[in-house]
Amino acid sequence: MTHAVVIGGSISGCAAALALSDLGYDVTVLEKDPGPLPADPDEAHHGWDRPGVPQGLQSHAFTSRGVNLLADRAPDIYAALLDAGARALRLGGSMPRPSGADADAGTDAVTDAGAEKLRDDELTVLACRRRTFELVLRRETARRPGITVRTGVAVQGLVLTDPGSGDAPRRVTGVRTGTGAPLPADLVIDATGRRSLSGTWLAKEGVPQPEDVVHRSRMTAYARFYRLRTSEFPGPLNRDNAAGAVWDGYAAFLHPGDNNTFSITYGVLPDDDALRALREDSVFHAAAAANPFFQPWLEPGVAEPISGVRVMPSPDNVLRGAAVDPGQQPVHGLFRVGDAACVTNPLYGRGVALGLSHAYALADVLGRYPEVGEEQSREAAVAAEAHFRPWFAQSVRTDAERLALWNRAVHGVAPPETEPGGLSLAQVSAAATRDPVVWRHLARLQMSLPPTESSLTPADLRLRVLRACEELGPLRPPGPHREQLLTTIAETMEDTVPDSPLRLVYPGSPDAVEKILASAEEAGHRHPVTVSEALISDPYGKLRAGEADVMITRFRVDEPDLTTGPVLYTEERIVAVAADHPLASRASVTSDDLADYDMFQRPGAFPPDVYDQLVPRVSAQGRPLNRRCTADSIPDMFAAIAEGRAVHPTIASMRAVSHPGVVYVPVTDLDPAPVCLVWVTERASSSVLAFARAAAEGFAASATGAQR
Repeated sequence: MTHAVVIGGSISGCAAALALSDLGYDVTVLEKDPGPLPADPDEAHHGWDRPGVPQGLQSHAFTSRGVNLLADRAPDIYAALLDAGARALRLGGSMPRPSGADADAGTDAVTDAGAEKLRDDELTVLACRRRTFELVLRRETARRPGITVRTGVAVQGLVLTDPGSGDAPRRVTGVRTGTGAPLPADLVIDATGRRSLSGTWLAKEGVPQPEDVVHRSRMTAYARFYRLRTSEFPGPLNRDNAAGAVWDGYAAFLHPGDNNTFSITYGVLPDDDALRALREDSVFHAAAAANPFFQPWLEPGVAEPISGVRVMPSPDNVLRGAAVDPGQQPVHGLFRVGDAACVTNPLYGRGVALGLSHAYALADVLGRYPEVGEEQSREAAVAAEAHFRPWFAQSVRTDAERLALWNRAVHGVAPPETEPGGLSLAQVSAAATRDPVVWRHLARLQMSLPPTESSLTPADLRLRVLRACEELGPLRPPGPHREQLLTTIAETMEDTVPDSPLRLVYPGSPDAVEKILASAEEAGHRHPVTVSEALISDPYGKLRAGEADVMITRFRVDEPDLTTGPVLYTEERIVAVAADHPLASRASVTSDDLADYDMFQRPGAFPPDVYDQLVPRVSAQGRPLNRRCTADSIPDMFAAIAEGRAVHPTIASMRAVSHPGVVYVPVTDLDPAPVCLVWVTERASSSVLAFARAAAEGFAASATGAQR
């Protein structure tokens, strides 16, 4: 039996496991985040530790492409989602009445018949929160025969065949977990999401990677969740599955969820300073309540908030060359699915649908080409190209149009010239309010559905859109335009109670605390700050648990739920050794000198990529560094160093932490450590951003003064 390892137990990973199990594969899913699963949707949203999936707590749209696929290929999953409180919604209520050539006659009865003729049975969506969807999918996946789900298992790399002669492709034969032990596999599926970690692992093996296509999305999302007090929708959904619109400088949408919940999300430019106040709960609620699309849902007694405002920078649009280029497949038996293959702007709600459908499309290819090798790799890439390229291109075009409008409204930047004869999405959206055929075209586009035989040709679409727009004249959505929104925000901010003290946490030496606080104060920061120390076994634990607001870090952090601020300054590298150690009398050492002695293993939940910056795996000359000694606290580390059981590469500010029998020696060939601030992205309040900005400005001013 073919054994497949799926790296990542989120939506695309579970979908890949289900699709491969349908082929008769034996599947092991490896999920880095810990288990067990929550008992119900409420626990999933308030107690499920999923730092690897920060988007899980954001608003989501489960569009028709993915919903129809589940109903067809995994009906048990679809039924389980409905049992868990998700709600199926049919699109069509907002479709304008047919008239003229689109109706069979002029009477109301025949007009209804014309509407029925245009009805599209594929236009069904699911009202559900992301965490609920993922909980049900993971639970049902684990119940399937032939699928094993292992949680708390971090994959560190791939196991490949040895390089052959020339540029012959290699083959994946397994994965290497955090324990270092290989797990054999005939196929490996990379479902690690937007970071697509297989590319990093292949680079470490010296395998060349084809270029990715990247287009900036430039959007930040602010979302908040609410629960209705009844099961009835209190207001209309002008988009059938959502309420809202795109305005001059921002977008805002309400999406119903499972179990009488709903979310409201604002999308804005990341450099729109005036709208950053939406991070504050009171400001967000006031802005939403002033919007006529949302007002009925937020009337007193109708709903209550069940979350604070969650902030998420939108990822760039990325099309992975390694997933879609049939001529660039350097490793056979390795496939990327979902966001690991293609990322589109979440504003358009296609990520889950494309991830689900791609997992099954890949399984279909593997069913037709079961032998690992060139043909299988090529056909999988061809299928991925056909699957993702049109939607990637659509996302890029729509982003370009949106950014042109928003930059003009926010920054006064003149929009670029449009292609002569082209149609904008704004024109198509306006025409869809009048022409039912255009409405159906737009609805299928928004639901990620491919064209049908009855779909409009580009020429017919253009004629219909221009005719409808001419009849309509200028069309602006109701609700607060940007200036009105700014007025609401300003009035609310005047009544906002000042924040509680900012909670700053630091690892190791407190030396950086004094420097950063002083620089922020020089730049005018006057907000009170409390300080505490982080655990080396779980340095970001306090941040993620909500016990701290911002943290000092000495290295760049690549964690999906965290944001790293700009580099404030750098620290030289030193090594801590016993006072009677052979290196203690040296004026300086190199990392190659350290290779003769034991160092510490990565402690606890310390992120591997950050620890590799602190204590490299190899010296600058390529010798392996022996990371064997264990310690769970700084006192334990110093005790082991003083006894001569280990040496420890660290940063210069650790000199301030003295310990009997320990001395420090400069290390000349390790790069200086960048000192930054880091915070949980979705909890980045205005006070956190103000502190980070003041600290950066203070250090920049000091550097400028020193240069003078």
